[in-house]
Amino acid sequence: MTYFDDIRSLLAIQGLSPSAKLVLIYLYDRQGGNGAAWPSITTISRECCISRQSVLNAIKSLEAAGLLKVKTAKRPSIKESNRYSVILTSLKFRPVDGDNQSKNLTRTSQKFRPEPVKNLDSNDSINESTNEPKAIFDNSRKIYPGRKRGLEVEFAAFKKAVKDWRDVLPLLEPAIRKYNAHCENLKATGQFCPNHKDFCRWLKNRCWEEEYPDPMVDAFGCTDEEAEQFRKAGLL
Repeated sequence: MTYFDDIRSLLAIQGLSPSAKLVLIYLYDRQGGNGAAWPSITTISRECCISRQSVLNAIKSLEAAGLLKVKTAKRPSIKESNRYSVILTSLKFRPVDGDNQSKNLTRTSQKFRPEPVKNLDSNDSINESTNEPKAIFDNSRKIYPGRKRGLEVEFAAFKKAVKDWRDVLPLLEPAIRKYNAHCENLKATGQFCPNHKDFCRWLKNRCWEEEYPDPMVDAFGCTDEEAEQFRKAGLL
């Protein structure tokens, strides 16, 4: 099976939470030729745009389902990461029902054959032809709290300034929501919240890649784990 066949098989797994499925696909994509990946929990949380606790819960459920093998770090004191291996052999395949789908969808002995796309410029993607990228971008800009100049101006500037804009596009909304939550936490703890950048400048500076310290940790002098426990107890 090809890489894309494997990804489609992982997407089709039933009984997993969305977070667990996302972490599984992320770790599979990160695996090298040796069939293993070793990103830190913080890295997984950042790149999957989910909380640290969600990552830990996902890894635990994937281990229990026999889809992930975790080799614990020998020297965690020096921040050595665990080693993860996705176990594809544990997947169970079932034929796809339906006459119209059976000829095109992947089975254990048949490769995926996408339907041909007609009258589409070779320089445009399918999503671009339906204007979907602009809609996704607009949903993101609407929740950004800073000054905005208009959809057409900002979308054009985004595509010009960000060469990998197609890959970045789905990252914008989670990053903006994370930024908004960070600003709210600053205000809640009585800390200074800087003025919001102009949205075009926020995009040009690739601010979706920024990491924000936990204001609760700074305000109360506790660790990340302690802050998480306090939140669960309703103390923060």
